[in-house]
Amino acid sequence: MERKINLIETISIITFYDILSLDKMANLILQKNEDYFFIQEDYEKLVDISQMPDYIKNDWIKYNKKDLNLSIVNKHIEYLNKKNDTLQSVEQFEKNERLLEELKSIRRDFIIKGIL
Repeated sequence: MERKINLIETISIITFYDILSLDKMANLILQKNEDYFFIQEDYEKLVDISQMPDYIKNDWIKYNKKDLNLSIVNKHIEYLNKKNDTLQSVEQFEKNERLLEELKSIRRDFIIKGIL
């Protein structure tokens, strides 16, 4: 059984393998109030952190989060587009489509804020 990352503020998660260490990594987009952040860390470490008490999770996120940028949002959108091409479940496809719409909305907000 695969262990999963379970952080409350998580919007999107992508996983990949680090080329140098061959460790499974995760990139998460998090939302706190109206602000968006990302964390990129070892997958197993994030799973362990997500099982800790809330006050520890919140402190860890507070000190390890980074400001979200357009390239990270684009990576998540590209990842979901590729994933949708291989899905056979209608329910999962629809769930991914809703997530894609949310990510596109975040991207649109970044672009508008950049213009203003």
